[in-house]
Amino acid sequence: MAKRARLWLIVILALAAGVAYVQLSGSRHTASGVPIFVGSRDDVQQVAIERGGDRVELRLDGDVWRIVGHDSLEVRVAPIDNLFDRVLKVERTTLMTRSADRWSVYSVDDSTGIRLSVRNAAGEELAAFVFGQSRQDWSKNYVRIGSGKAVFLTDNNITYYLNATPDFWGGKPEPAAADTTGPDIDVGADVPSDAPPASPVLIDAKRDTSGPLKLELDVEADTAKAQE
Repeated sequence: MAKRARLWLIVILALAAGVAYVQLSGSRHTASGVPIFVGSRDDVQQVAIERGGDRVELRLDGDVWRIVGHDSLEVRVAPIDNLFDRVLKVERTTLMTRSADRWSVYSVDDSTGIRLSVRNAAGEELAAFVFGQSRQDWSKNYVRIGSGKAVFLTDNNITYYLNATPDFWGGKPEPAAADTTGPDIDVGADVPSDAPPASPVLIDAKRDTSGPLKLELDVEADTAKAQE
């Protein structure tokens, strides 16, 4: 009886140890609530995105973002805000692998990944990421951070905001509206007392009016009469 009790005790302890190992192993592979970028937005002055053979570079000029090589385009506010408020604030969660041989499985290798690099005003890289689309859950992505080999699952899908075409980030500015307002005219203004009276315009009704109407004005005679 005592031997059977000891056997059951050993079994229970073994099961407890197994459960503890699984829980500990799972906690090591999960990093919930950890943003991929912990730097300040004010430090980011340059952004480069590479995707599917396309590349776009953005630089902060004073307070205005500009697209390098596309001066005719005016950068929109919404894509820039999404970059900082959604992409750089996305959180990494489950650790998927630590092996570079499996990067292609998660679409974060050199040929299929979406690259994002953020730099300061001096061109020094603050952070770099490679994103891949999850094939099992389209609401999430995979991300490889910096030069590390580890691949993490993200808590949101942010690849839509990582477009590498200039037209996604900016557009041609609206043309300036033409000024159709002329000088103010006071139609009720008084005529000066010393101004000559307006001369009547005489039209000879006997003349041929089949052609263009012609007005004959004797300006000199009218002026002389006005001065008498």
